[in-house]
Amino acid sequence: MMDGQRGKKPERGEMTDLAIWTLPVWVLTFLVGTALGQAPPEGRWIGACSAPHIYRHFVIYIDKDDKGDLNGFYLEPLKPENMMSKVSSITSRGQRIGFRMQDSDRNLSFDGTLSANGLAGWMQTMKGKAKCHFLHVLKTPPDLLRKATGTYRVSENRIIVVNPEMRWLYFYDTLTHETRRLSPLSETKFVFGPNRGIHYPVEGEVTFEKNNAGNFVALSIKLKDKQEALHATRAKFYEDHEITFENQNVKLAGTLRVPLGKGPFPAVVLLQGSSPQTRWGVDGFEGFLADHLARHGIAVLLFDKRGAGESGGTATDDYATRTADTLAGIRLLRTRPEVDGQRIGLWGLSQGGQIEPWVAEQAKVAFLVNTGGSTVNSNDQEVQRTELQLRFDGFSEAETKDAVAFQRLKFQYACHRDNWEKYEEAYDRFKTARWFPDPYVGPPSAKTDTAWDFWKCGEEPAKAWEHYQGPVLLTFGEYEGYSSIPEDLRTFRDAMKKAGNTGYDIRIIKGAEHSMGVARNGGERELALVKRLDPEYFQIIREWMLKHFQAPQFGY
Repeated sequence: MMDGQRGKKPERGEMTDLAIWTLPVWVLTFLVGTALGQAPPEGRWIGACSAPHIYRHFVIYIDKDDKGDLNGFYLEPLKPENMMSKVSSITSRGQRIGFRMQDSDRNLSFDGTLSANGLAGWMQTMKGKAKCHFLHVLKTPPDLLRKATGTYRVSENRIIVVNPEMRWLYFYDTLTHETRRLSPLSETKFVFGPNRGIHYPVEGEVTFEKNNAGNFVALSIKLKDKQEALHATRAKFYEDHEITFENQNVKLAGTLRVPLGKGPFPAVVLLQGSSPQTRWGVDGFEGFLADHLARHGIAVLLFDKRGAGESGGTATDDYATRTADTLAGIRLLRTRPEVDGQRIGLWGLSQGGQIEPWVAEQAKVAFLVNTGGSTVNSNDQEVQRTELQLRFDGFSEAETKDAVAFQRLKFQYACHRDNWEKYEEAYDRFKTARWFPDPYVGPPSAKTDTAWDFWKCGEEPAKAWEHYQGPVLLTFGEYEGYSSIPEDLRTFRDAMKKAGNTGYDIRIIKGAEHSMGVARNGGERELALVKRLDPEYFQIIREWMLKHFQAPQFGY
């Protein structure tokens, strides 16, 4: 993964170890446990269970409640639904620990032994026993996320970018385009697995170096099958300014990333997809794009969606609310002396790309870049997503046909509220189907569910596109799994024709899925296996933006 030109190992300078009494409580808890020869049962565990008939990855969370009892839940990264399930009946006696895990209405039982090397034991499944090993990893507190976030230079053409996403760190190698999630073993030592969503077995380690002030000044990456480590020194390519702005009496928080040098600079607002997301995006993707653009002379505004991260309010994917929040961000940018208020563009991923034309109806923008944002009716897009993802994930044609028919029933009721009995009958018939739970369908079971009022008859992005006459870059991954590319292109071109707009470019990114990860297909089961971002995507976006900003290129 880390092949290529290797930089010179940075000088350590006057590095110092922190005194034990200055360590955070979360580190002390871990050290006390390991000093006694075993890791504590509480915390996060990453690992896998294997046998001739089984190989399953797990992330397990165990905590103590107010009464001192152990409770927990677990996730399976390779399951598309990736839903939290309960860990129950946890027993801990000395080095022995046991628990039960709910699995499709059946219990998996685990019995194992704690040690300094982790947790090893056996899991009883319906098909027999599987051998398991789990590694204890720590929670990553916000102050550590802030300390580690940054850019680390390996060489003139290679940078390691470290960004947070919720409570995890992710890194991105600009030369190899590899990206991984980092799981902390201590304040400065992290491990990563073979894929972005699979964190065990350990493929390598990232170790950060601190100076006397406690600042992270360098890092090294060591792969398990290589003797030599890759070293990188923290470098400064731009300034990050923490900002806040308001919409509808809700405070929104974000980061304004400003290139080094003399401004004012052109700027772009990054808009994430659906679901609660921080400014950095899912798996840190928006943060990696922001790094790339800022190093090339474009200021970037990233902000936490309402109800996520440091932003207030209630989380929502309401199109009008997201549009209004974005407009408030643009108004903020136009007050900043570092930004050229006449050269502000928008970039949006998925739903972020869908809302762009509504924003442009109310604010003059330099351009729109839409990545994977469908242009058809949003309810029709959900039907297309179900069909595409089931096919990508290997479901039969009969299963796919049933799921698509059910989705159409669901959205018919959302729009017209006239077929509840038919919907309810189908719900009971299909509720045990493999495709029924999220992320494929995930239907409401009651008339009172608020989802009906959100879906209604769907949103019509094409209607807004019909009014936009500025430059547009529309991009899709070759393996788009959230909407039908032919339908999107037909609808988009029709809208541009009505707008009298010929200033648009369309790019299909070969080998990429919806979020520009290099993939074999666009299915949900593929997402955990992504390990690289498309090597050309960031370059395409940057060159197109600079062309339409008519700005000189900075950096490299």
